[in-house]
Amino acid sequence: MRAGKRDFSEILLASRTLERCNKIAKDVAELAGRTIQTAEVDADDVEQMRNLIRKFRPDLVINVALPYQDSRSWMRACRTSQLLGYRKLRTT
Repeated sequence: MRAGKRDFSEILLASRTLERCNKIAKDVAELAGRTIQTAEVDADDVEQMRNLIRKFRPDLVINVALPYQDSRSWMRACRTSQLLGYRKLRTT
């Protein structure tokens, strides 16, 4: 997914492994001149996801997990974090 500065004013990349996020953010900064915020979160933990969503207040949440991973926890976190206009988008 390409995200230029005109597309999104801010981007937060979160994963269980903060070091991996930081490396990706560093690569993006060097290659595209784009700053990306990073955070550590266990996507299986609804409360952690809910807290991150409430802190960052995203307009869009994208799950890029592998297809076999359960996405119900992050969808529940989005739905219960009082995000405006929450909608589940079907990709299949």
